[in-house]
Amino acid sequence: MHIQIETPDQPDVAALFAQLQDLHARLYPAAAGTALPLASMLQPEVRFLVARDDSRRAVGCVALVLRGEHGELRRMVVDEAARRQGVGSALLEALVLQARAAGVRLLKLTTGVHQHAALALYERFGFIRCAPYGGNGADPLEVCMEMPL
Repeated sequence: MHIQIETPDQPDVAALFAQLQDLHARLYPAAAGTALPLASMLQPEVRFLVARDDSRRAVGCVALVLRGEHGELRRMVVDEAARRQGVGSALLEALVLQARAAGVRLLKLTTGVHQHAALALYERFGFIRCAPYGGNGADPLEVCMEMPL
């Protein structure tokens, strides 16, 4: 597996985003139309990482949004066929390296309460639950987490 900074506006990455949207639509039907606009992932403060298998197929991705001394993890998704093969952990390790290189001291994320595999991965990696951040109020379907670096 190879992980590097790429742009999110690629067809195989779009397919990963479609998987994420499908998952959200199944787990959270009322919020299914709230996808993060692609343009927000093309901003200079975003480091977008893509994991590719040996045949160069995108098997996962994650964005690091730099916000001063903290960074926010966004759009983490692993291809359904590549799950439980270490892709998520490898993406998180690469994201932490990018964050540290950018001077980030704290990583934050928001995920859904029904995304049990994601929650377990984040907890194994050292994230702990925290209060809502970024001006968003408490949402019973969301879990906010953070991890000091």
